[in-house]
Amino acid sequence: MTNSETDLLNRMLAELRPNSNIFAVARRGCGKTTIGKQFQELMHRKVIVDRNREYLSADGLYLENAIYAEGLQDFKDKLVICQDQDRYSLIFHFSPYENEDFVFDDICKWTYHAGDLTFVVEEVHHYCKPQFIPKWLKEIAASGRHKNIGYIFTSVSPSLINKLLFSLCDFYILGHLLNKNDRDYFRDQMGDDTIKLAYLKPREFYLYSTTLNESILIHSI
Repeated sequence: MTNSETDLLNRMLAELRPNSNIFAVARRGCGKTTIGKQFQELMHRKVIVDRNREYLSADGLYLENAIYAEGLQDFKDKLVICQDQDRYSLIFHFSPYENEDFVFDDICKWTYHAGDLTFVVEEVHHYCKPQFIPKWLKEIAASGRHKNIGYIFTSVSPSLINKLLFSLCDFYILGHLLNKNDRDYFRDQMGDDTIKLAYLKPREFYLYSTTLNESILIHSI
């Protein structure tokens, strides 16, 4: 990076808050979960919905202060315990015997009422569609700031997501997007530069700050 690019990145990172809203979007295999995890490490208190169990093994993603919850009741019990801790990463895994959609909305409800944390959902399009958003996920997105809740969501395509989640973001992490319709979601922010998203390599991303109205190419932070 040049000195000016380093300065811009530092100014962007200085804007990060525990209640910042961040969305990482890119095709599968581009590293959006990995770079999203780097942003997670800047947040002290996290609830993570790990649908694909990417935070489990030594080969997967690891977070300091990790606490694992298997199923809804285990999550509720451990979230109560976590409220007394300054730092934690409560990683939720679905039980195979639970209704995933129902349980996800309940996770959102408990997270909302707990407050003062960052809510992380990998592949959020599994729960939120263009014309539908679960009740408590909507509460987190629309009024989570009042409870000091921010979010970090990932998805393979913005066209699969309710636009509310995008409209309230402070930062976008934009990787390889081959489909023009996906790139056009960010035309208001990046203008003609959205064409560059079609040519990004794996683990290359544009970090865009809605506050500064600027973007920068990054590989990591």
